Amino acid sequence: MTTDPWLPLHLSATSIQRYLACPADYRAHYVLGVEHPPSAMMLFGGAIHRALEAYHKGDDPYMQFSKSWRMAKEMLTQLGVGYGEHLTGAGIELLSLY
Repeated sequence: MTTDPWLPLHLSATSIQRYLACPADYRAHYVLGVEHPPSAMMLFGGAIHRALEAYHKGDDPYMQFSKSWRMAKEMLTQLGVGYGEHLTGAGIELLSLY
């Protein structure tokens, strides 16, 4: 049995959404292996996620969010990717509502 290199061995909801949004982007990512820099919202979501993990482990979620988001902002600055400073306050507000 021959495997066509253009056909994936596994399909995920994310890969299908990427293909439907932009077939060229799908090919670049899944076929050619080109990585895109993370977006500000991806990194923000990751910082919130780590803060909630800290909360459920009994640690300080605000400290974890502050640390994770500070590192994310440094990465975004190095990549030349903009981010809204309002996200810091939004993250703290999200945590207080949780």
